[in-house]
Amino acid sequence: MQILFSGLNEQASRAWVGAPADGASSLEWQPASLFIAEAEMAVGEPGRKWVWFYRAPWVWLAEGASYKVAAALQQWQTQQRAVLQLRRNLREHLLLVNIDRVDARAFAEHVGILCGAPSSPVAAYTSLTSALASLFEQTAPECWTLYEALEAAAWLPEGEPEFRSNRALPTTEGLGELLELIQAGRQMPAVRQQFDKLSEELRQTDEVLKVAQAQADCNQREAGRHLIESEQIAQSLRYDLEQARAAEQNLKNEQGVLLAQLHQVQEELEKQYLANASFKQQHDALTQELASVVTHREHLTEQLEIVQAALTEAQQAQGQLGEADVQMKVASANERADLQSLVEENELLLAQLHSVQEKLENYYLANREMLVAMGQSEHTMHRARNLISQMATHV
Repeated sequence: MQILFSGLNEQASRAWVGAPADGASSLEWQPASLFIAEAEMAVGEPGRKWVWFYRAPWVWLAEGASYKVAAALQQWQTQQRAVLQLRRNLREHLLLVNIDRVDARAFAEHVGILCGAPSSPVAAYTSLTSALASLFEQTAPECWTLYEALEAAAWLPEGEPEFRSNRALPTTEGLGELLELIQAGRQMPAVRQQFDKLSEELRQTDEVLKVAQAQADCNQREAGRHLIESEQIAQSLRYDLEQARAAEQNLKNEQGVLLAQLHQVQEELEKQYLANASFKQQHDALTQELASVVTHREHLTEQLEIVQAALTEAQQAQGQLGEADVQMKVASANERADLQSLVEENELLLAQLHSVQEKLENYYLANREMLVAMGQSEHTMHRARNLISQMATHV
């Protein structure tokens, strides 16, 4: 079955009815003009049910959003008269429902639908509602007449229709609320002006915020660009750091190799130094031996000089002692033999002396070269020690 409803705006109608839970029934809201026009042409048409929602005019106006009250009230009266005319033609096919006096679940059960609307008990009379109803009775009795006609024909599961005879009487509290509403209405232009001013300030603030947001977006994009550049720089720095660490590791390895080589050179220099020291001891011993040989040579030279002096004296004595020539010849032969022996011994000593002198000269030259090499070795060893100490400090 298709259920068409109208009378109130779509939002208020659907909020009261709720969404259908079964899907078997089709609930469709229509504007009041379309609803009335189609209902007039659908007299006696089966398969459709027409539902008209309404409220008391004072409640509808008090909670409505219309600023032109007189025009809205005139429209309400026109629509309600047309619906009452439809009621005479459609009879039970048109259901009139006062949503302020009927529970939504009871309505759903009555029309045979399952809906998700919450239970809405009948609204109690308020002091303001009573005051407005009395005011309408005095100023717009025709509205009360139409409202009573709607109440008389409406579907009401329980309770009594609302008539002027059984309505709640106004109270002082209602009058106070009404006066407060009037005062609030008079203050409305100032409030609206203040609201417009605040709206303009809000608009200007919104423009400032938009500009600030645009600037913030620009700054954010710029920050993002800087962040990307920073990440690229950081990546490059990390790569450089890795290269530097690799180079540092290679340098440490090279330093280790160089340090081992320096230790080996130092050991060789120490061995050379010890060998030079031993050679120096040998040189000192040979120097002492040479000094002893020189002393012995001087002693032999002195003896040779004595022998030569004696030979000279003998030759002089030969001239004076001619008589003892034979004896002297024998003696001279012996002397010559001894002299020859001495000369040969002297020549042998001279040859040995020359050999020793040559050896000493060779030793002297070798010692001088070794001293130069030792000086260079000591300088190299001193530099090596400084380099080793520096490398040990850096490591």
